[in-house]
Amino acid sequence: MANILETRHLRLMEMMKEDCNLTRASKALNLSQSALSTQIKELESRLSKDLFLRVGRGMILSEAGEGVARLAQEVLPRLRVFEAALLNQEETIRLGTECSTGYQWLPSVLRSFHKRWPQVHIKLAPNATGNCMTHLLEVRGCKFLT
Repeated sequence: MANILETRHLRLMEMMKEDCNLTRASKALNLSQSALSTQIKELESRLSKDLFLRVGRGMILSEAGEGVARLAQEVLPRLRVFEAALLNQEETIRLGTECSTGYQWLPSVLRSFHKRWPQVHIKLAPNATGNCMTHLLEVRGCKFLT
């Protein structure tokens, strides 16, 4: 079953709550007015509710529209904080080698890797040279399937 509400719908309702102006909301969302109107109609169809009352050439939020807009005000700030944290999150790769020749070529490879992906930290596991794969999997809480 598909989700009824999507993030794009919440962003749309967040913009429309401010002043119910299609022109300003479409510019803020980088959509044409036609595309924005289509998304509103699609959302209203999914919810089987009118989200806006059409008054002359203007629009005001209906009771259902107010509810979705309140939800957007609660969810979107939390989502933005979470997305920012993910973007700034540092990742770790554990690296082990059973071959001493790696000490010759590995440093230049790691420098190149770090230039391209500075947010990723490499942890070398020099004490794992006896049984590298088992050690690396145990560090992550994995066990070999037997």
